[in-house]
Amino acid sequence: MNCIILEDEYLARLKLEEYVSQCGDLNLIGAFATVAELTETNLIEQCSLYFLDINLPNVNGLEFAKRMNKQSLIIFTTAYSEFAVEGFNLNAVDYLLKPIDFSRFEIAVQKVQNQLLLRDRSENYIFLKQGRDIIKCNLNEVIYIKGMHEYLYWKLKNSKIITLGSLSNYATELRSNQFARIHKSYIVNLNKVDSVSSKKVSVNNEVLPIGAKYAKEFRNLFINKM
Repeated sequence: MNCIILEDEYLARLKLEEYVSQCGDLNLIGAFATVAELTETNLIEQCSLYFLDINLPNVNGLEFAKRMNKQSLIIFTTAYSEFAVEGFNLNAVDYLLKPIDFSRFEIAVQKVQNQLLLRDRSENYIFLKQGRDIIKCNLNEVIYIKGMHEYLYWKLKNSKIITLGSLSNYATELRSNQFARIHKSYIVNLNKVDSVSSKKVSVNNEVLPIGAKYAKEFRNLFINKM
């Protein structure tokens, strides 16, 4: 995966270059202090992932993100937590606060890999990364997905898969495949629902909670599915 670092602090840029070199799936094609330096090259069209500082001179990271190719993925790297909401509104995969340690950097990279695998799914399959393994998962066999902080627990008919990732990202991507979010921690396969009460869903002999925020939309989807 070709990536570019945009970071005006020299030492921070060196640290990110070091981290990228330790990730076998990443190929650093450029590291720049300003957007102007980058735009003088022809590398933008080759880049799949940006490690993007926000507080850049002249054109800041947020402004650059707004005009970049929508297919490119972004991990913001910054010392300013107050920009986090705006960063995620620009569909950033992750938001790393300086000083960044390598374990947190690895988590962000795995989130990128998960999102790329999700994009590449065809028909009713999805490819999931569990540790070092890439697993082809039949969506018809998924009963529910549970969010657990940085991790996702995929409950299947005869197995389970644990990945890194955001429940919110999958809620959007999987909706066309008859999945619905019922709670801040759960997405269910509507085809697997046995019964629904005012605050609970029964699925595969398990009872899951319905969050008030998601109740109306879930019931509408469930009724339309019947």
